[in-house]
Amino acid sequence: MPLHPGLVHYPIALLVQSTVFQALYLIFKQTWLTKAALITWAIALAGAVAAALTGTAQVEAVLSLGSVDELLALHERLANLTIFVSLAGLLYSFIGFQRNRPNPWITFAILLLLSGMVVATGHLGGQLVFLHGTGITPQ
Repeated sequence: MPLHPGLVHYPIALLVQSTVFQALYLIFKQTWLTKAALITWAIALAGAVAAALTGTAQVEAVLSLGSVDELLALHERLANLTIFVSLAGLLYSFIGFQRNRPNPWITFAILLLLSGMVVATGHLGGQLVFLHGTGITPQ
């Protein structure tokens, strides 16, 4: 049983939730909301890495289909870019928070960008499964 489909939903939901926490911080100015955003973001990043690793492990089975190579490559590139931007943004925000000089608007902008990126990556993955049948074993 492939692990990738079971793991991918967590980083998507957690990154979006992190964005919501940060947006609420901008409204209510409660420090715990930024802390919650950073913690949720870190968990989402770990989940994204796990999802990417399990996806990479399943690539051989998908490549045998041939017709989805370009879509699969785009899905993989966007996933890797999302992980890279997430790591860089989290480090920036965490260091700013530790130095008591966080810029909550920049953190929010990064999270908003990442939410869009992770949703787009998930959409491409959905196309691979639901339009092309990748990873689905005929019954």
